[in-house]
Amino acid sequence: MRRLVDHVGLRRVETQRPSVPSCTAVFAIGDISGRTDLLIDMHRTILDKAKHIPSTQRKIIYYLGGYIGRGPDSAGVIDMLISAPLPGFDSVFLLGDEDLALISFLKGEADFLRWSGAKNQTTELPTHYLVSKNVATWLYENGGIETLRSYGVHTFQDPTPQNIADMRVQLLRKIPTDHLTFLENLKLSDTKGDFFFVHAGIDPRRGLAAQNPSDLLMIGDAFLNSKKVYDKVIVHSHTPYLMPVVRTNRIGINTQPDKSGILSGLMIDHDNIIILQTK
Repeated sequence: MRRLVDHVGLRRVETQRPSVPSCTAVFAIGDISGRTDLLIDMHRTILDKAKHIPSTQRKIIYYLGGYIGRGPDSAGVIDMLISAPLPGFDSVFLLGDEDLALISFLKGEADFLRWSGAKNQTTELPTHYLVSKNVATWLYENGGIETLRSYGVHTFQDPTPQNIADMRVQLLRKIPTDHLTFLENLKLSDTKGDFFFVHAGIDPRRGLAAQNPSDLLMIGDAFLNSKKVYDKVIVHSHTPYLMPVVRTNRIGINTQPDKSGILSGLMIDHDNIIILQTK
């Protein structure tokens, strides 16, 4: 993407536009957050764009995680991604921190289900064990209750530890097996051409191959404020913006559809980047 050239004895940096292979068209969708209606519209928009792509050109769509959330139909989003994939597209599904929280809740991981009246703030997660934030934060601030309700779980406004255990048992009985398989097979990241696709971002201090999983899922300011030019342009979701953000080193496409009513994505055709939005 960037190469150093020699010009009349002087070294200078020549910059090329980041691109994907000319034989491939790439699409990406940010956090969906339980908004099946917006996902349907985004799929229609992408299919309309795909009409102008030669039939010989491969089409890939990246979903950047955050399928569930405060929107009314998290179960419907996952069901649609499983049962109605875009025809003619290769789909790559990435893991988001919200999706990991649901997995952790289903597995009954002890660190996740430990009840506390105070909300613990986990700033650094271990590299060897993916564990989500305190259950209270996920359930009552980050869309957990809405997700459970979308599966028909009876929820509690002021839960006891037993109530939380009961909700988990209900969810295990109601969630379809193919939804569990979908969640368990989500990838942390992927690369295509000059772009690196991930849910939250990367640790600027590490190479792309040496990233801490917790940073890929949850990193914030250390990545967002960095002006470092990486080996790839980082395409991410997670951090919400009013509008998609395009920087030299990163592209952020989470417009918090559960609150804004706007789902964002992008299309990359060789070195041409087009922002897509539905509302």
